[in-house]
Amino acid sequence: MISKKFDQSEFDNNDSRARRKLVSWFASKNVTAKDNDDPYGPDLLVFKEGKFVMFAEVEIKRVWLDNFPYADINFPERKGKFAVIPHPTYFFMFNASLTKMFVVSNIALRESPLEIVPNRHVTTGERFYKVPVVKAKLVNLS
Repeated sequence: MISKKFDQSEFDNNDSRARRKLVSWFASKNVTAKDNDDPYGPDLLVFKEGKFVMFAEVEIKRVWLDNFPYADINFPERKGKFAVIPHPTYFFMFNASLTKMFVVSNIALRESPLEIVPNRHVTTGERFYKVPVVKAKLVNLS
């Protein structure tokens, strides 16, 4: 599997912002989310009425400003490991300003094709799940 190298500064600039936004959104729904202690597991553990209900994996799509410009939402192949764990996992992709997000289920991710998508980090060979926008839920956060 070819994938971009981990970039600590990019992680620092994006990950905590997206996590905080999602934790806040869940709280507005009377749901609790907290950081996963496992650094190799999904980002957040989500609880309703004190009972674990799902995992949440977050990311920011910086090229998505207002209207999503693509027919598919791309998730790196490495995220697939979270789509097969024995608990529900949802993938949350925010736009650059954190005013919109797509919610994608682990099932939708698993059922989507893996295709090579050239990008600014890896120009050839990196594979992504191409989830059709119609299989995602768009949430307006503004």
